[in-house]
Amino acid sequence: MPRFTKKPVTVEAMQFTDLSINQCLRFVNAFGGKAQVEECISMENPLGYPEMRIKTLEGVMTARDGDWIIKGVNGEFYPCKPDIFEKTYAPAVDSADTHIGRMEAEHKELTDKSTKLDSFIYQNPIFKGLDGVERSSMVNQLSAMKTYLFHLNDRLQRALGK
Repeated sequence: MPRFTKKPVTVEAMQFTDLSINQCLRFVNAFGGKAQVEECISMENPLGYPEMRIKTLEGVMTARDGDWIIKGVNGEFYPCKPDIFEKTYAPAVDSADTHIGRMEAEHKELTDKSTKLDSFIYQNPIFKGLDGVERSSMVNQLSAMKTYLFHLNDRLQRALGK
């Protein structure tokens, strides 16, 4: 069975609470969405807390206290329950993040690439079929990547105070 990974997508979102009602209304309505707040007593809301009705692509949906209001990749708005939001989203890392965050991302990427090259060289029979110059070049590349990884790891450990 084919498997798929959800693409990393950065969205804007605000949590709907009794303290953020006005900010959530501005968030949706200022960016082309349509929302209104109502006080409604219902089975789902027996105490009559304010609820936000949001026009979504699937129709009008209701956001209740604690729900997140998400602006999707096409500018659409929709509510999301807090437990689903927590499982699906994490705070975005800005490109202007600290140099430590950049080093951590670079370390992960380089580790992944060097692990794959190492596996190709030492475990894939195709490697033995390549000409000697290409094999030598790939071994040299792996050596340089490991040296780079060593220095990057050293810098990262110093930056983290380890």
